Amino acid sequence: MTLPLVAGVLVAAMVFITSRFQLADGGPGVLLVTVPVPAVIIFLAAVTAAFLAGSFRVGLMTGSFAFLSSTVALLAVLAAEGAVWMDRHGVFMLDGDPPRGPVNAADIMVNIFTTGMWIGHVIVWLPGLVLGAAMGAWVADRWALQGKARPRTAQKPA
Repeated sequence: MTLPLVAGVLVAAMVFITSRFQLADGGPGVLLVTVPVPAVIIFLAAVTAAFLAGSFRVGLMTGSFAFLSSTVALLAVLAAEGAVWMDRHGVFMLDGDPPRGPVNAADIMVNIFTTGMWIGHVIVWLPGLVLGAAMGAWVADRWALQGKARPRTAQKPA
């Protein structure tokens, strides 16, 4: 359960740091970080868990929890920092676009859903989860065949 929590904390930290750097410069938003960086973090969590356990299922479950914690972390930072972006620059934090009309705190918090950008996040994040679990299990199998790691299943005595 540690890997998914670490993934969430890393996503929150990366988005927050990117927000602060771009906020100072009046940058274009954090979308170029919120899509690929969490995908890589989720991939690393899934591949690590699958490799260490030698199990695709464990990698998939760990990657799923990392996906969930990354989503919560992203939404929390977007909600908190989005208000700061709107106050200072009058734009949404995710893409740096100005609103079409008056906005309130709820509009800032659900911007990722109202614009449909959540679909792009899911499309990029999900393959990282599945590929990480598959790659970790595959590498664990190769290592087991070469004698570099224990086999995943216990051998029954003959």
